[in-house]
Amino acid sequence: MKTIGMKVIKLTTVLAIGIAMFAGSAFAQSNDPFVGTWELNLAKSSRSAPGVLPLSGLEIVTIEDGWTIIQAKNFNSEGTVGISGRAVKFDGVARAYAPPNAGNWAAMQTFSKTDDYHLNMTQAALTGVRRSTVVIVLSPDGKTRTETNNGIDQDNKPFTNVSVWDKR
Repeated sequence: MKTIGMKVIKLTTVLAIGIAMFAGSAFAQSNDPFVGTWELNLAKSSRSAPGVLPLSGLEIVTIEDGWTIIQAKNFNSEGTVGISGRAVKFDGVARAYAPPNAGNWAAMQTFSKTDDYHLNMTQAALTGVRRSTVVIVLSPDGKTRTETNNGIDQDNKPFTNVSVWDKR
C-alpha cells in the first residue's frame, strides 16, 4: 500500500510541475503585447513603393522557445493569396531571409526591441546595399500596431510604406 501511495504522490507532483510549466509559458506569451491576431487596416495604411497592393492582411503572432512566430495571409490586387510563416528573434543578430515569391532576391535581416512597445527591423540585400528599415510601434492600449517602412526599392528609388494593424 505504501508503494501505491508513493506512486500517486510522484504522479501528482509530475502533473503539477507540468501544469505549472504550461501555465508559465502561456502567461509569458500573454504578457507580450505583440502576441495575438492582427488585421491590416487599409483605410489607415499607405504605400509609396510600386508593386502589387494588398487588399487584406491577417497575421497571427505567437512566441515559441524565445522566437516570435509570425503566420501571415494576404490577398492582393492581382487576386493572389499569399500565405507565409517565419520565425524572428529580437536580439540584434543579422539572419538570412528569402521572401516568398521574391525570385533571386534575398536579404540579411536584423530585429531588435527598444522596449515593450517599439521594435526595429533592418533589411539589407545580400550584396550589402541597404534596402529598408522598419520601425514598429504598438499603441499604449495594445490595440493598434503601426509599421513604418523606409527604404530603397529595386530601382534604387526611395519609398515609405505605412501599415496599420488592428488587434482582433
